[in-house]
Order: sequence, then structure tokens, then C-alpha cells
Amino acid sequence: MFLHILLFFILIICQKVGAIDNGTWRRLIVIPFNAQIKGKGDIKNYADYLYENAGGAILEWILTGSKEVIEANFKLEKNQKVVKDAIKKIQKRIITG
Repeated sequence: MFLHILLFFILIICQKVGAIDNGTWRRLIVIPFNAQIKGKGDIKNYADYLYENAGGAILEWILTGSKEVIEANFKLEKNQKVVKDAIKKIQKRIITG
């Protein structure tokens, strides 16, 4: 029996990745967040807002996603164009410095 561990890092800025080997990039999935929230749509303390207004829905979303990852034998697809583009952008930045 194998133990599978998935780590998710949710960051506002893109962290520096020091490795360019295939092993690192097989394990790294970059999901870009390109939204710009301006004006009245900018809610301070958004975590508190979500907890108060959508906590149940978020918990259901997390559980559904977890079930799908388990059913897929912990393999996440990297086929989305936006994900591939984000990974290439980071790899290019690493190579060019």
C-alpha cells in the first residue's frame, strides 16, 4: 500500500522554483489566478466573508474534489491550456533567470 500526499499552496505571488528537472515538473501543477477584483467587488477579509456566506458550499466543493482526486488514483490532469501556459511561463523564467 502506498501513501499519497497532495500539497496545495495557494499564493498571491508565484514562488521561485529552483529546479528545472522533469521530476520536479511532473509533481508541480501551476493554476494561475488572473482575475482582477476592483471597486466594490473588492471585499476585505475575504476568508471571513466566504465562511459566513458560503461555508457549506465550499465544504461540499472540497469534499467533491477530494473524492474525484481519490477516484482518479491521486493523478491530476495537466491538460488545461491555461495550466500548461502558466507552467511554461515559470519554466522560461527559471531558465532565463
